[in-house]
Amino acid sequence: LSVVNISDWSTQSSLSLSVNFLSNIDFGAGRVMGFTNESIRIYSLESGSQLVELPTSMWPHILLKDNYIYDVEGHKLKVF
Repeated sequence: LSVVNISDWSTQSSLSLSVNFLSNIDFGAGRVMGFTNESIRIYSLESGSQLVELPTSMWPHILLKDNYIYDVEGHKLKVF
């Protein structure tokens, strides 16, 4: 994952994430969520370190925002 400055496309940061699918980035909380076949993984956008790993079969029907994961049915799970 590379974060770039849109004005000149210069790379601001680059992270190596162990996921099959990148779901979303919560820039406000500084976290990135992605999936493997068996789990949700949440990483620090600043350092790239893995913060959380949760088992799931629901991807890609969920979203990370602030301290919660939301699903399409309106449920939320507090992660942080």
